[in-house]
Amino acid sequence: MESHSSENAHEAAVGAAVDDVLAYLVHDLRSPLTVISGYADLAIRGAAQGDVSPFLPPIRRAAADLEERVARLADARDASNGSLHLERSDHDLGAVVGARLDELEPDLSPHPVKRSLAPDVHASVDAERVGQALTDLVVNAAKFAPSDTAIEVALVSSGGSAAISVRDHGPGIPDESRSQLFRRFARIGTRGRSTGVGLHLVRSIARAHGGDATYEPAEGGGACFTITLPLSG
Repeated sequence: MESHSSENAHEAAVGAAVDDVLAYLVHDLRSPLTVISGYADLAIRGAAQGDVSPFLPPIRRAAADLEERVARLADARDASNGSLHLERSDHDLGAVVGARLDELEPDLSPHPVKRSLAPDVHASVDAERVGQALTDLVVNAAKFAPSDTAIEVALVSSGGSAAISVRDHGPGIPDESRSQLFRRFARIGTRGRSTGVGLHLVRSIARAHGGDATYEPAEGGGACFTITLPLSG
């Protein structure tokens, strides 16, 4: 019992130290990034048509990429202390999911996206946050599944809750890695660049809404991640 208590205290201390580092990084990186982005935007807008330096757009894109990563680190910090900000209102989840898939599909080639979205599934949610969680799941599916295999996105409702599932036809998650899936900074696989907070944020967003995020091996092979959310009323 004493050993278990000491392990919990150690984990809490490590978590607090990580939160301090995240707070420092978020605060100290945002200021110079704002300056870089602002001056790059001004230079691009101020240049005559066709006279934009070829160096400016890559600088702006790199700054935008860093801004997104810093924002995700800020979200990871807020998620760990229960202060993830939500702006909730009643939404048709099918419309929320469909709109986000419309945005993502051009970048998902060569993966076809199959949709099965139940109509009139309403929930009080932060639509942007739900879209953020869905984006992480769909982009992960495209990253790890073989080319030309489908990504299947479904929305169903039952018993007072809605379930948004994302299924791929890739290798799935190894048994030994499943316990790490939703932990902060866990990285499953090595493809691409990642801060390791994506799945942690997916679950944090779902739980902030009173729901959850889970993983199950897909029937016939592949991975299936599901976000559950309470329905309105």
